[in-house]
Amino acid sequence: MAAIPCLIGGGILAIRSTYPRRNLAYLMTAQCGLFLVGISIFNEPSLAALLVHLFQFTFTSFSLVLLLVLLDHGNAHDWKTLKIGFSWGLFYPILVFIQLMALVGLPPFSGFWGLFLMIKEALYSGS
Repeated sequence: MAAIPCLIGGGILAIRSTYPRRNLAYLMTAQCGLFLVGISIFNEPSLAALLVHLFQFTFTSFSLVLLLVLLDHGNAHDWKTLKIGFSWGLFYPILVFIQLMALVGLPPFSGFWGLFLMIKEALYSGS
């Protein structure tokens, strides 16, 4: 029952926030709601889907926080002022884009599979 407020509240707060690190923290809160869904089903396939999603989420969020720290330099308080400079070419902007899309869970990226397996198990279990 606590999964629904985490999913909805984290998603709404992430949409409203413009500060990059705070936005990432709200997205992590929403993902914790998805972890609670996997734990509440508590069967073998749902726990396997939870582990897949947990591994992918940990790697993606760690690398995205690392990228934001490298790009932030302590003075970016908005996505617009974040200097994803083109002095490195398109390397950083493409890397940030890939990590954000994997965190959201769009189909060609790694975040999709854990999310897909978790939703499939939630629908099949009747929860």
